Parts: sequence; structure tokens; C-alpha cells
Amino acid sequence: MLAGVRQGLFVARQPRPDGSSRTWWREPVDPVAVEDKALEIVLPEKARLAGLNPGLLAPGVLPDLWKPAADDAGRRLQVATLLEYFSGNHVATIPREGYDEHATIPACDPDLVLEAVGTAVERGVVWITNPPATFWKEAVPAGTLNPAAELRPPPDRVEPRHLTEETVPTAWSGNRTNGLALTQALCQERSSAVPWGMVREGIGDAVKGRWLGLVKDSGPIDCTYDQAGRVVLEKPKVGRKPEPTSKQAPARLDAG
Repeated sequence: MLAGVRQGLFVARQPRPDGSSRTWWREPVDPVAVEDKALEIVLPEKARLAGLNPGLLAPGVLPDLWKPAADDAGRRLQVATLLEYFSGNHVATIPREGYDEHATIPACDPDLVLEAVGTAVERGVVWITNPPATFWKEAVPAGTLNPAAELRPPPDRVEPRHLTEETVPTAWSGNRTNGLALTQALCQERSSAVPWGMVREGIGDAVKGRWLGLVKDSGPIDCTYDQAGRVVLEKPKVGRKPEPTSKQAPARLDAG
């Protein structure tokens, strides 16, 4: 039965004294709950999830959710479609060799589905867009998290060399740039919205690799988009070498 819960064939439900319950579907059941005699195993069509594992929203995990595309980058999922998927009325079609298998998807309240989407975006599982807003590995404002939004697979990383003055000269002025300018320049270059989370990680890689340097009074790289302009960067110092690792000083040999 527990294996069936992990496979999505059943839902495990643990009633609580206050009348609420915990549920598990397509994930391992809590070991403590397994020992609870009140634990129930029910069919998906008879269940209502008390929460949704954000990891299940990744492309290709749930059956019949993300539609095929020419490549992963082209895959899209409307949040409205996701809400319908967990309405309690959706039966997923799973292609098998020579036949189709049908699986009922359990119901989950829209607020809980949207909560899982927000967590999935913050963890980098999916990227969300709701023009002009776009977020990945960031908290999603309530105004963006609605049925009109669209989910995408995680964006490709920004190579450090793509942040240099040679590649995005419009983002640089007087040998300096900042997180906001780089984000805006990349949006212009790609003719589409670019999430700050992607640029932030690219800046972090560029600083670690010494492609760019943080100026002395720069704000921290790990910040929200409204603080991106305070992440001030400069070209690396000419001839600067990596900091030496801490090593024990060689023993001094005294003439005996």
C-alpha cells in the first residue's frame, strides 16, 4: 500500500484531533505516521490533498501535466491548467506500450496548489512568468501568483563571460555595472523577461571565477530584485591572482 502511495495509486491520510488531516501522495509517508493505527489509505478519487509537494511540479514528474515540446526550454504550463489538474475531475492519460493507462488525480484546494507553486519557484524547481513580472529562485508576490501566470522549466544559467563589458556594453559605465543594469541589458538582448534569480546566480559565478569583482561598498549579491541596483561590480584588477589558501607555514630550519 505504501509503495502505491509513492506511485500515486493511493493517497495516505492521517486524521488529526482538531479534525484536519495530513496527506501523502507520490512521496514517502512519514515513518511516524506509518505506525499510527488511524492512518488511512484511500483512492485518489476519494481524497482531497491537505498539501502538495512542490517537487511534483517539475516538468515530467506528474503524468499528463506538462505537454511535450521540441525541447525542455519550450515547455510551458499555465497555472490555470495546473489548478484544473487538481480540481478532482482530471483523469490523466499515461501512454504504455500498446495501450493507454488512466489515473485519477486527487483534488487539492487552489490556495494549496498556489502555495506549492510559490515554494517551487523559490526552490528553483520551476520558473514563473506573468508579464511583465518573472521570477525564479525568488519569493513570488501575490499579484503574480494567479491563474494567468505561466510556469516554465528552470532557465539556463548565465555564463560569466555574458556579463562582461565586451558582451553587454550597454550595462556598463565607467568600468562599472550593477545587478539591475545587467538584468535590463540581458532582457533587451534576449527580447524577453529575464528573472533576477538567474542573473544573481550568474553574478555569483562571475565573482567566484574572477570575471567580475564587487566594489568595496557594494550590496550583497544574495538580495531581492528591488536591491539589484546596489550590487555594484567592476572589472577585475589587472594581474590580480586568486587568494592563497590557508596553509601551514613551512618549518624553519636552524643550523645546528
